[in-house]
Amino acid sequence: MYILQNALQNIGRNRGRNILIGLVMLAIIATTVICLVITNTAEAIINDYKTRFGAEVFLSPDIARLNAEGRRMGRDSLKDIDRDVYRSKNIGVIFQSFNLITNATAVANVVLSMNISGVAIRNKKEHTYGLLAKVGIDKETADRKILKLSGGEQQRVAIARALSHNPDIIIADEPTGNLDAETEDDVLKILSLLAKEEGKCVIIVTHSKKVSGIADEVWGMKDGSITLVK
Repeated sequence: MYILQNALQNIGRNRGRNILIGLVMLAIIATTVICLVITNTAEAIINDYKTRFGAEVFLSPDIARLNAEGRRMGRDSLKDIDRDVYRSKNIGVIFQSFNLITNATAVANVVLSMNISGVAIRNKKEHTYGLLAKVGIDKETADRKILKLSGGEQQRVAIARALSHNPDIIIADEPTGNLDAETEDDVLKILSLLAKEEGKCVIIVTHSKKVSGIADEVWGMKDGSITLVK
């Protein structure tokens, strides 16, 4: 179990006053898919804040690992931990716009992520082929440059990259926003299986009712607060 805390605080200003989008304190259980459904107004505030201050605040929640009884494991907190290192080893992020290196191959993108995260695997390239196969990318496609891949293929590569360091938590920002309906279904199935079969906690930010339909829990923004919808 995890605690997701203070993920969205003081997210911007509107007409000279601070906007506080909830003090978030969610108990997150592994093997669940959680959706945060945002309105256009909330998205505008968040995007303004991200533009002015960077995406760090939105995509770097304070997460404390808890044991099965809900007690904190040890006395460490993120104040004593290098957050960049923590995220690189424990959190995988999937972006709507993929954020892949377009002049590199699919394999190279995933291997680079493994190198940055310090993954200790002897044959990273072969391991990457396996990860890509799991999300529906064959070896021939894996050796192509990102520029040569379709949007759906690029998002599959992005999912494999997010899984490359075997994180416990996957955060997906509108992961199907740029995909056609058929590919959207495939991606949602992959995300659901990551939770149900591999024990990942998958957190998705979305506008889509279809996407939120796969979630075990749905949270929404209303009147400046985050509340449980489903």
